[in-house]
Amino acid sequence: GYDNKGNALPIGIMTMDGVNGTKSNVRGGNDREDRPQVSHQVAGHIRRLVHSDRFHQNSAELHDDLKERLAVLSGLPRDHIQICSSIGQGLEWTARIFCNPGDEAVICGPEEHDVAMFLEKYGVKTEFHFAPSPFSADIDGIVDRITDKTRLIYLEQPNSVTGTMYSRYEIEALLNASGNVILVVNESCRAFSDSSVAGLVRRYDNLIILRSIYSTRQFEELPVCYILSSRNSSVRLNRYAAEGRPSLIRQAAANVILNDMANTIQMNSRIHDTMIYMIVRLRGLGITARMTPGDSVLIRVVDPGMVASLLTGAGLMARSLRHLKGLEYYLSLTITDETTAQRAIEVIDDIPRRYLTETATGRTKLTLRRTAEEGGGTKDLKSDTEKNKEDCTVQCPYRDPA
Repeated sequence: GYDNKGNALPIGIMTMDGVNGTKSNVRGGNDREDRPQVSHQVAGHIRRLVHSDRFHQNSAELHDDLKERLAVLSGLPRDHIQICSSIGQGLEWTARIFCNPGDEAVICGPEEHDVAMFLEKYGVKTEFHFAPSPFSADIDGIVDRITDKTRLIYLEQPNSVTGTMYSRYEIEALLNASGNVILVVNESCRAFSDSSVAGLVRRYDNLIILRSIYSTRQFEELPVCYILSSRNSSVRLNRYAAEGRPSLIRQAAANVILNDMANTIQMNSRIHDTMIYMIVRLRGLGITARMTPGDSVLIRVVDPGMVASLLTGAGLMARSLRHLKGLEYYLSLTITDETTAQRAIEVIDDIPRRYLTETATGRTKLTLRRTAEEGGGTKDLKSDTEKNKEDCTVQCPYRDPA
């Protein structure tokens, strides 16, 4: 880093959390926890950029250059775009401009961005809407939540936890049905879904789209986010753009990630192929698993806390989702490569079945002799017993070997 006089400071860029693929240990000190490594090409870009004259340009010039690149990426003119430091900051700007204290907001769950906290900071009352299933869209249910006091609706497209998607038609129907209610769509995971409703901002003043620039987990600690909206809404959001402009290092990270986008897409494709392989293997063990739009797999088990703990103890990144409504029996497992997936399968295969799958309660009664449906005679004892064993095997695939 450098001070305002251009003198070098004794802080190396590659020692910052998140840039070299590590994260400070929460217990303090210099210990590091292993994290997925960033692309070597991205790291090289950052090194060269920090030592070049370009990095020390006026912040406004770097900001304008980034906005131009985001305009190309989104397919919208620059005057539809505002850059901010985080999704939370984008939510705060939206609340300050479009909402008044006492207004209400509907948050479509599940979500893990603390949306309610950012909105309630400005006096907005929040309530959650959950679809009958966390894996299904529910436009009718959202519309039914709208009242005269509703001023904002928040949903993720796709949902970062479950991968739930709304079609463009459903988003447009919601915009038409909600009237003047602001619809905030978080498209942070759009890179994994290949779907976007960005084109609708040209026609709807009540649509705000939030996006973030980082590839899976590599740059979580240095995010840069941007807002897509109509020209009218963008002019209003611009009031806060100067005070919330991302730091130079964040903008530099965003630029090099955009330079490395082809590698990022290829890496994400490999991760998703690995996730498919893992899900097939888990289902072969009788365990339900689902893909997400990011780099994690959702696994349904009887005791997600215990299973997540065992996976973490084996050096894997897993966490229980018990705190999310509708996902009380799921855990999230991060997949970084084929080795991670194979290791996870081996660990899960060794976990006692009582933590993984439900077992049948009670005992299956075996009828050794019974009257035949036709002829009034009795069936052969051996064939009848074998049939009952087959029935039991189908109903109770994970019987205790004892």
